[in-house]
Amino acid sequence: MDTNKMREQFEAAFVEEMVARCGEGFRSSVKFFFVEKEPDGTYSNPIAHAGWWAWQASREAVVVELPKVVGFEGAYDSHRHHEFVPSMIDVEDADEIFGLCRRVEAKEAIEALGLKVAP
Repeated sequence: MDTNKMREQFEAAFVEEMVARCGEGFRSSVKFFFVEKEPDGTYSNPIAHAGWWAWQASREAVVVELPKVVGFEGAYDSHRHHEFVPSMIDVEDADEIFGLCRRVEAKEAIEALGLKVAP
């Protein structure tokens, strides 16, 4: 997930948490926490800065390691030998291709949650 998307999620969650603790009348005030930023892009407000640091650190701490690519069995075997695999691809290569496709899908789904995937 890119930093801008993660920052949007943080700000939305931060505002909702502050409103839950301090009341709806605090919503407009807490949004000002994010207006001023330092030249390096961090928040000038120390509360927002600390929250953003913690948010990023929590996501850095979670890195998912995907399993190695393995051959597919069962239902994929019939697809592998027929319409989904062009004739110029060796059958052994087909296992790797299906595995890589699934791995990419899993990686994208995990990253969409704001988590990192080990290379």
